[in-house]
Amino acid sequence: MKEKKDNAGQFKPGQSGNVSGRPKKEYTVSNLLKEISHEKGKGENYTKLEEIVRKVVDLAIEGKPWAIQFIADRTEGKPHQRLTVDDDRVPDVPDFSSLTYKQLEKLYAANRKTSN
Repeated sequence: MKEKKDNAGQFKPGQSGNVSGRPKKEYTVSNLLKEISHEKGKGENYTKLEEIVRKVVDLAIEGKPWAIQFIADRTEGKPHQRLTVDDDRVPDVPDFSSLTYKQLEKLYAANRKTSN
């Protein structure tokens, strides 16, 4: 078999370690949107993405709540949701820290008998 690399570990001219070539771009909705959004728009030398953002800003100025929220979420970030749990809903858990290993074994064995 013909060596593809020279003594320094570099590929020789005309040789490659990737015989299949560069992998084809995966066409997902996300990738297509990114690609299309960078195309030139209809307006004054703006990309399509810039035109969309300008339109959303105009709609926010007109008072459209969803446009205002859209801009706020992307500039200020969405607020964190906090969850609180009432302590009285949490069942009391016995403190087993003072029990010996033997006592814990007995408790475990008794619990297994009742659960079967």
